[in-house]
Amino acid sequence: GPVVGLSVDLARPSRPVPSREQWLQTPLADIVFTVVDCETTGLHVEAGDRLVAIGAVRVDGSVVRADDTFDALVNPGIRIPGVSTGFHGITDEMVADAGSPAEVVAQFADYAVDSVLVAHHTAFDLGFLAPAAQAAGVRLEPLALDTMLLSAALEPDPEARHGLDY
Repeated sequence: GPVVGLSVDLARPSRPVPSREQWLQTPLADIVFTVVDCETTGLHVEAGDRLVAIGAVRVDGSVVRADDTFDALVNPGIRIPGVSTGFHGITDEMVADAGSPAEVVAQFADYAVDSVLVAHHTAFDLGFLAPAAQAAGVRLEPLALDTMLLSAALEPDPEARHGLDY
């Protein structure tokens, strides 16, 4: 099967963590982004659904860094419903030896610390990352860019579709 784990580019420049004010003054081409996607047991964190995977890639200086990625399975501590497995392909067997949500989100927070998060429907991903970060005692309060909202702003036609596939 695929190798899943943390891949950190040792050549990545070490940077201080910028403040919100510093990011706002930084030219777009110089901002470091972490593009993230979470897979879950379902769609509703408030109903008990949980993370099963986190994948991310860095965009640094407008360059997608395919050699600097984060890819981790998460053991949600509950069974993954068949409908969810049908959507993302992740099974209970695949996550049996994976870290807990708190462990994996702590690793992810270290990976993404000096960047702006990018996600499609950011509230969904952060909705699952935040409780795990809190359980780990990790501060995860990133600046974030929501590509779904960006799509809606760029194409305001009420008939336009803004899902990830579009």
